[in-house]
Amino acid sequence: MGEPCVIVDLNDKKTEIPVGTEYCDLLVPVFCHGQLVYRTPAIEGSRERTREQLRCAPPEILRLEDPANYTTGLEESLYDLRSKLIARAKERCGRPK
Repeated sequence: MGEPCVIVDLNDKKTEIPVGTEYCDLLVPVFCHGQLVYRTPAIEGSRERTREQLRCAPPEILRLEDPANYTTGLEESLYDLRSKLIARAKERCGRPK
């Protein structure tokens, strides 16, 4: 990432993710030009990846009693597109924005 990324939650709060923040893409290609390009990992690999990611999570969100909130959101341009599509759908249904 060359510039900060802005994440918007559904309550319209914005959070800036600093440059250099470690991340991984959640979407991976499965098909490309009609050809299968993704191999499903073995269950052991999936299990280990899940364990690794849980070790990185803040302990306060993992506790079973009174867990802390874990903020999520959409990248700003995706949030804007979502909002426009919702407004357009409401207009077509005759509902106000």
